[in-house]
Amino acid sequence: MKILVRHPDGDSGDRLAMHAEKLLLRILDNSCLSIDRIEVKLKQSAGAEGRIDYRCTLSAKLLSDYSVQTDASECEKILAVYRAAHKLKFLLEKQCKSARKM
Repeated sequence: MKILVRHPDGDSGDRLAMHAEKLLLRILDNSCLSIDRIEVKLKQSAGAEGRIDYRCTLSAKLLSDYSVQTDASECEKILAVYRAAHKLKFLLEKQCKSARKM
């Protein structure tokens, strides 16, 4: 599984990519569907009370012709990745269950 991380600030990009990769591998490890590639996109946005929020968009391309996209928003980068990863896992499990029924 390839993980591509696109982030708004280049300085912390390598460290963020490393954390995101470990997190995604741990959360999605037991996924029944084979994932070819995950693209992680982080964007900054203005949050409540003047803070900066990060929106994480995860796009997963499976080995089949199926792809999934989800996003989550949070004030910390890695927490945004964490929330989006759990949403992605839920969507993948749902897809896997519906595929088994067919």
